[in-house]
Amino acid sequence: MDDMRCTIGVRNPFALAELKENRRIEWKELEAGERRERLELDCECSYDKLFSPQSDSPVFGLIPDGAGRWK
Repeated sequence: MDDMRCTIGVRNPFALAELKENRRIEWKELEAGERRERLELDCECSYDKLFSPQSDSPVFGLIPDGAGRWK
């Protein structure tokens, strides 16, 4: 097994977006397309790559710091 982080699980992308924006987001009030756009913007990667273990998606590794940057 080359990379354990790819086989154990992922972070919640909705929670990461809220952490990045430093505020609660009312996800149920957004249309599906709006949720997708918000996740892409906040996670700084395409929605297709967001759930790909081969990408540099933050759900598999990086987390935002207090200033909204990924570390």
